[in-house]
Amino acid sequence: MNLNLMGMPGVLIGGVGLLIGIAAALFALVVTALALTGAALLVVGALTLTGLILLVVALPFLLPVIVFLFVLWVIIAATRHTNHRKVA
Repeated sequence: MNLNLMGMPGVLIGGVGLLIGIAAALFALVVTALALTGAALLVVGALTLTGLILLVVALPFLLPVIVFLFVLWVIIAATRHTNHRKVA
């Protein structure tokens, strides 16, 4: 079978292939960005926790201040309400 894709059919098939390739590349870019963002959040959280532990070990006299700030953070996080609109 000899497919002659010269002229307009070849250009159209090439254009469709190009659009599919661009869509696939954008999808891969979004998935990669989301995965790296999640991993970065985990790393930042782990570094913050490690820093707090090292701060408590190195400077034990700051423990009451750290405990107070943690309790304050928990209270603010618990009482903070988000504004969700109900879609009818």
